[in-house]
Amino acid sequence: MRIEQDIKLDFDDVLIKPKRSVVSSRSEVNIVREFLTRNSQRWLKGIPIIAANLDTVGCPSIAKVMHENNMFTALHKFIDKEELVKLFNSEIADSLFYTIGMTTDDMNKLAYVSAYAKVDKICIDFANGYSEIFINHLKNIRQKYATAIILAGNVVTGEAVQELLLSGADFVKIGIGPGKFCKTREITGIGFPQLSASIETADYAHGLKG
Repeated sequence: MRIEQDIKLDFDDVLIKPKRSVVSSRSEVNIVREFLTRNSQRWLKGIPIIAANLDTVGCPSIAKVMHENNMFTALHKFIDKEELVKLFNSEIADSLFYTIGMTTDDMNKLAYVSAYAKVDKICIDFANGYSEIFINHLKNIRQKYATAIILAGNVVTGEAVQELLLSGADFVKIGIGPGKFCKTREITGIGFPQLSASIETADYAHGLKG
């Protein structure tokens, strides 16, 4: 066991310090970005905000609004497969991530939806991104869906980010228990302050073009 003595910060611990700007109006600001994904080798363009795959957030009504504003949605795992087929054949499909868990039923459901619709963005969601089972699951999905853009997590350390990127992920979800409604930290005592996690893991990700 090792105790880290340096300061780690959550977003609540800081404010953003303003700097001089040449922008005269907020209307001039353009936050659209374009990314060449590391493993799928595809371009993804839009505002880099993804609605989380929680059942109260990653739902079709939110996805429609996110799409209208050039953002993305990781749909939650409990949407019926027939409704998923309709969603991935609709006008908002380009902004959707299909979220998958770890079970055989999850894989079968993805295979079904993929047979009737184009699923080209996948979010792999698992509470413990440090599990060897999770890493193997990611490698399996990358092999079966070679050209899909894959978002995987959750983790909070640079070493784990590196492993996920090298195992097939294009984007990595950062954070364990940072939200007010997540009980992971409270129940397990596991976590990492979110701002520090985001900054530290980004350095590792950029080194691998993640």
